[in-house]
Amino acid sequence: MIKVHLDTDFATVIAIGPYTNLARLDPLSLGRVVLMGGWVDAPTAGLPQWGPNMDWNVQCDTTAAVAVFDAATDLTLATLPATLASHISESDLPRLGAAGTVGQLLARQARAHGDEYQLRTLSCAHAALPDDLLNFQYDPVACAVALGWTGARVEPISLRPQMDGDVLRFDRVDGGKVVNVVTEVDADAFAERWLSAVEQLP
Repeated sequence: MIKVHLDTDFATVIAIGPYTNLARLDPLSLGRVVLMGGWVDAPTAGLPQWGPNMDWNVQCDTTAAVAVFDAATDLTLATLPATLASHISESDLPRLGAAGTVGQLLARQARAHGDEYQLRTLSCAHAALPDDLLNFQYDPVACAVALGWTGARVEPISLRPQMDGDVLRFDRVDGGKVVNVVTEVDADAFAERWLSAVEQLP
């Protein structure tokens, strides 16, 4: 969990893991909350057609996810399907490697992650993924949205949490809670913005 202060009266809380600790906070202290997670609509064609069961941040503690959904008065979901469009690939490694100590660390981690989870095999099966896929940029996209990056489409959608067995999803319903939902990400623009930010680190 990350807390950042923007030009508002409240902090912005960014949850990039399970929401267990966040759910224990006083709801009045939550302020603006951006969650990496949530499954509303299916991924676009060409991406892995993962369902809500793959939404690990939510499914790890569904009770906490519902509690945060109910408590947060200003909630944004950086959904799993939308963030699937943004990646780190082998072609990014030269820029990372030339970007100093942090960039070199990120390059090593990305390569190790891609090898461990055999993501090149996954990319071969999905036309919208780069052939040299190493990782998805779920958390960086959520952080960028929280900081006001304009390359994501964010729509207000009326949602209600719905359990299907032990899997939690968020259904579009009339009369539900209106939540800001990331429905699309400009992946090329994000990749350039993220790489540039790493290159600018001291």
